Amino acid sequence: LKPNLGAICLDNKNINLDTKTICKLKSLIAYVPQQTQILNKSIIDNLFLTEDNQKNASKKFLKKVIKCCYLEDFIDSQPNGISTILGFRGKSISGGQKQRIAICRALLQGKDILIIDEATSSLDIETEEKILDNIQILFNHLTIIHVTHNKKNLLKYKRVIKIDEKKIIEETN
Repeated sequence: LKPNLGAICLDNKNINLDTKTICKLKSLIAYVPQQTQILNKSIIDNLFLTEDNQKNASKKFLKKVIKCCYLEDFIDSQPNGISTILGFRGKSISGGQKQRIAICRALLQGKDILIIDEATSSLDIETEEKILDNIQILFNHLTIIHVTHNKKNLLKYKRVIKIDEKKIIEETN
């Protein structure tokens, strides 16, 4: 969507929202929504979404991301491990497990920008902190845009922008 006021800037440059630019930006971004979609497929299929993505990923990288998102115990507890079918909309798993799968899915994409939109709201505080710490340590090249109401999570970031009523009301570096 084109802004009604102002501009969208990347590296302090106003970007034109033409199709080519939009496609380029989309190719850089992995997005984790608060409510994630879980397919009636295996855990591995839910992590990669496509067979091509799954074929192109190394097992070492997959293990790293699974560990980062605290999915190891969950996967190990399943009757068929990573091949376990999650069922329609993931009804057999908790909201926190869904969110950890969604975060893992985004990290496996190997993008440069990670947008986390209230995507840890179903996690307990300890797991949430560990996952966010792991992401910053293991994926320190990422630009993270974290939408959250949890002010404690914001302490992890170099730059925080507080928005209220569609206006920037505070910015810290």
